[in-house]
Amino acid sequence: MKKLIVMVVLVCLGMISYSEEGCNWISDPSVYERKEIALVVANKLTDKIYCDEDGDKMVYETGDQWNKELEIGLVYDCSEGCKNSDEVESKFTNDINKILPNNISGSDSIMQPRYYNFRLYLILIKDREPYMYLKSTLDIKDNLWTDYYNAELKDLEPELADDLDKEGYFSTDDVIY
Repeated sequence: MKKLIVMVVLVCLGMISYSEEGCNWISDPSVYERKEIALVVANKLTDKIYCDEDGDKMVYETGDQWNKELEIGLVYDCSEGCKNSDEVESKFTNDINKILPNNISGSDSIMQPRYYNFRLYLILIKDREPYMYLKSTLDIKDNLWTDYYNAELKDLEPELADDLDKEGYFSTDDVIY
């Protein structure tokens, strides 16, 4: 029985470890951060959580208590080649749907962050830093989605930026690394 408990603990620790050394969940998470982390772990997406430049897994709040946003970064490795951006965006959308904040109810919903920013990071070259490509924002109050692309794309890939504009995306300088 003791071995079984130790194995369960090791498996659980393995689910919340990250392949990048020194990348951890934030310390002292709020109720909303804890609930989002629980969704990430339950849906086995821990290995897709982006590790920011401070060494934190990107599932955390920004802003003040009256203007909170929850940032969730998902990273996808395209260094071996991705067929096209639609394939990656489809995976991103599927993963977002798994971790939507549907586990918040009652009194917890009173101070819930209004905006949930789901950020898509791509690893384009092996062993290089990920690039923030897209941001999809869910407005909890109005139940509306707004999609953005990194404004740098206008200079790097003007045709892609034009296509994204035509698809209803907005350009943003709100990039977090």
